[in-house]
Amino acid sequence: MKKTLLTLFLSVVLSPLLHSQSLGFSYFFPVNGYFSNPIAPLKLSIPVTFGDYFEISPGVALYSIGGMGMTDLNEGYENSRPLVGPFHSFNATIVPTIVIPSGTFRYDLHAGIFAFHTFNTKLLTGNFEQMILKKENFQALSSDLKLDSRGWGWGFLYGLTVKFKITGKIWGKMGCDYYSGSQEMPVSGSYYASSFDKPLQKYYLNHPDARLDYRGFNVNIGVVLKK
Repeated sequence: MKKTLLTLFLSVVLSPLLHSQSLGFSYFFPVNGYFSNPIAPLKLSIPVTFGDYFEISPGVALYSIGGMGMTDLNEGYENSRPLVGPFHSFNATIVPTIVIPSGTFRYDLHAGIFAFHTFNTKLLTGNFEQMILKKENFQALSSDLKLDSRGWGWGFLYGLTVKFKITGKIWGKMGCDYYSGSQEMPVSGSYYASSFDKPLQKYYLNHPDARLDYRGFNVNIGVVLKK
C-alpha cells in the first residue's frame, strides 16, 4: 500500500510540471497532537480557473504526523492528549475558491473537502495507559492494546490564502487552512493493573466507536506558476 501511494504521489507531482500549478511547503499543527510535516516536504495543487473570481483546486500531500488525538472513546475517558502516532497520511483535497483581486495581490477565500488514508499507524501506548490510570485510579499498569485503522477518513477544510506577484508568471503565496475530519479507528485489548486497595488483575478494554481526531491548522508557503 505504501509503495502504491508513493507512486501515485510522485506521478501527480511530475505529470503537471508544464502546466499552471501551485507548489510549496505545508506544515500541519494538529489539535491535541504533535507537530507534523510533509515527507517531501511538498504540497501540490493544480488550480482550474473559471474567470477572474472563481477557481477549483484539486491537491495532494503526503504527511509524516507525529501524533493525533481520538474522539468517541467510551464514557469517562478524557481525550485531550495525542493517542495515535507517529504515522503517515496521504491527503487529497478539492477546494472551491472565491478570488478577490487587488492590484499585485489577490485574496483566496476557500472551503472544501479532503480525504486521507493513514498507514504505518501506531498507538501511543504510554499516553493511552496514562489515560486509563487517570480514569480508573490505578497506580501501575501494563497493557497489550491493538489499534484497528480502517480505510479512508474524510472531512471539511476552510481558510484564506494571500498571493502576491513576484514576476509576470510567478506569484508567491502564504495561507492557513483549518481541517476538521475523522477516521474509524477502534481500540481493543487487555491490561494488567493494580492500586493500593486492589491486587494485580487482568482487565479487558474495547472502544468500538473510537475515531482518529483529524483536526488542526495547515500553514503553507509556496509559489504559483502560471501559464
